[in-house]
Amino acid sequence: MPIGVDTPAAPYLAGSATYSTKWAQLDSQINDAISGIVTGRQPLSSWDGAVKQFGAQGGDQIAKELAAQHASR
Repeated sequence: MPIGVDTPAAPYLAGSATYSTKWAQLDSQINDAISGIVTGRQPLSSWDGAVKQFGAQGGDQIAKELAAQHASR
């Protein structure tokens, strides 16, 4: 897989206020959840809770902001 391939959402990220303020925290949180599962510190069943927490703490709002920008183009 090539390194440095942008996400299709890349053109919209700068227009998301929530992404600008919350992404570092959300990225760390979801990576911690992945690491916990992969290393066996957390059960696989913890993934659903991690995804719900990600959404509730800003992921859902980011998705709404990106979708609104996409729809307006």
